Amino acid sequence: MTACAAALFTSPAKADDLKSILKDLDSYIENSDIYVQEKQERIDQLRQKLEGATCSDTYDINYSLFEEYQSFRYDSAYFYANRSLDLARQMNDQDKMVRSRCALVFCYMSSGLFLEAFDEMKKVDASKASPDVKKDYYALYNRLYYDASDFNDTEGWSHEYTRLGTLYADSLMAIVPKDSYDYTFAVAQCEIKHWHYRQCIDFYKTLLEQHKINDHNKAIIHSSIGGAYKVLGQTDSSMIYLAKAAIYDILSATKETTALYRLAEMLCEDYPDRAYTYIHTALADADFYNARHRKLSINPILPIIEKARLDAITRQRNQIGIINILCFLMLAMVVTVFIIFRKQHKKLQKKSRQLAEANRIKDEYIGNSFYVNAEFLAEVEEMYKTINQKLTARQYEDLRNLSKLAKVNKRRESMHESFDKCFLNIFPSFISEYAKLFPEGYIDPNANSLTSEMRIFALIRLGITDSERISKFLNYSVHTIYTYKTRAKTKSIVDNEEFEKRIKAVEIG
Repeated sequence: MTACAAALFTSPAKADDLKSILKDLDSYIENSDIYVQEKQERIDQLRQKLEGATCSDTYDINYSLFEEYQSFRYDSAYFYANRSLDLARQMNDQDKMVRSRCALVFCYMSSGLFLEAFDEMKKVDASKASPDVKKDYYALYNRLYYDASDFNDTEGWSHEYTRLGTLYADSLMAIVPKDSYDYTFAVAQCEIKHWHYRQCIDFYKTLLEQHKINDHNKAIIHSSIGGAYKVLGQTDSSMIYLAKAAIYDILSATKETTALYRLAEMLCEDYPDRAYTYIHTALADADFYNARHRKLSINPILPIIEKARLDAITRQRNQIGIINILCFLMLAMVVTVFIIFRKQHKKLQKKSRQLAEANRIKDEYIGNSFYVNAEFLAEVEEMYKTINQKLTARQYEDLRNLSKLAKVNKRRESMHESFDKCFLNIFPSFISEYAKLFPEGYIDPNANSLTSEMRIFALIRLGITDSERISKFLNYSVHTIYTYKTRAKTKSIVDNEEFEKRIKAVEIG
């Protein structure tokens, strides 16, 4: 690990460190090819050693190649795991056969092939294996069941996998010293699987403080701490540790990872551009390794981050447009005020009063204009009735003074659209705030127009609470208005009394 990385990770996790750690992570991602090249050079050196090696040495070199590839590239790891098993059989070495079959299980598990992993694990007979090999066997079985528990969302099976994984953790702890890395790590894993998050964090930090650990295992530990902090609601600490884990993954050239895409999901609102970079980097790593279950986990997050990034870009463009308009308007205002000040000081005062009055009547403007339009439509409907009566009575002469008839329904729809646009300009958060009053998915918070139901409560937000008046505005019966209001309050997740209070509390944009 570089001196820069060592210095970075000796400091405690504080909220103030998040931006600097993310900045360092950006740099490591940009230079990740360096660490991949270093790993490739180690792999090439091992391959060169195969030439002229003895049978025993050939096994050791092949198994070392598996270890280099195990979290780097699935296909190559699987190849060298199989070759190691063939060599172990030729040597009739029980420990080597167990270790090689466990290597195959690891390949299946890391690629999301859990059924194949369990099938292969059943072939492993570790009863006569040495303590060191048994330790690795128990650790692998523990991880296999715990990973299967995480991946399986069926409650019964998930609990059963957790129970079985814990049994293998107990078997592991029974054969290793209590002050060893393996013992403490197994305890920490059990704590996190049984929702004892604060305890597991303490055990993981003990590992970091008291043991010399390689970068790959540091990534696993930091990722686990980050996950625990997330469940505890300590978001900044969670993101800090996930970012550290992602850096350690890069330092160890690990491609079978979880930290980076979990971090991306947490960053999508506040750092959409970073989240976009991180999620695509994580997806590229999963493709490189061929980790099927990681890709399944990443794919649902992608559209969320894409949308957050698109929304951020849209907001930025809108802000730039608004700033340009405001600058232009301010310039025009300065010039206008300057001219008016020199020529007609009294007119400037009048303008100032008009601007002040405009703010006071803003809330009443929509309701008033809507009411006028409603009355107008009522008159048009009356005009239709009059025309019908005249036609029936054959009073054609009286029709000469009537204007060309308008389509009432079309005018009413246009009036509603105009009302929606004007209202949402003043209360841009109304739809999103309204959606919060209902179960998720009942109301689209990103809609850009009001439904009939929402239009009733929009009028209430403007202070128009009389159902008879609302019915005239919307051309509904009073009973229909009452039905809409009752249905909305019934489906709401808040009390009836609280419902209209929340409506009236929607702030002006």
